[in-house]
Order: sequence, then structure tokens, then C-alpha cells
Amino acid sequence: MEFHFGSVRDVACDFVDSLWTARDPRSGVVDNLEKRVAKWNMESMGKVVFGRRLGYLAGRGGDREKEAEEIIAANEDMFEVDAGNCWK
Repeated sequence: MEFHFGSVRDVACDFVDSLWTARDPRSGVVDNLEKRVAKWNMESMGKVVFGRRLGYLAGRGGDREKEAEEIIAANEDMFEVDAGNCWK
């Protein structure tokens, strides 16, 4: 894991910066925090697994952000369907 520490640290720093920018200046609340954390997770794994950033933390909209939102939605759907089957 030490090998990946620098690149994961860089992603984490960008994530913290994005939270700071996205927060409400009065309350400090960050809207859609769960989705932002999911994007950070995918960005970190992209760097570790593929050796490159995926562009999900850029916050500029566009194709990469749409792709991230679609992956997050699919993941939520998968767990919703799977959770229903776990208790039967």
C-alpha cells in the first residue's frame, strides 16, 4: 500500500478541497455528501487500479461527471435489489 500512498493522498487532498468549495459558507453543510464520497472512492480506486485519475472529482460537469453519476446510481440500484433478497 505504501507504493500507492502518494497518489491516494493527492486524490484525498483534491477531495477535501472540493468539499471546502462545495460547503455552504454559513452552515458548513455539504450537499450530496454521500455522492461526493462515492466519487472520491472511485477516483481513488482508479488511481490505484489503473494508475490514472478518472476525472470524477473535477466538479465541472460534463461527460466524466455524468459517467460517475450513472455508476453511483447503478451501484445504489444493485444494493437496493440485493438488500431485498438478503432477508428472505
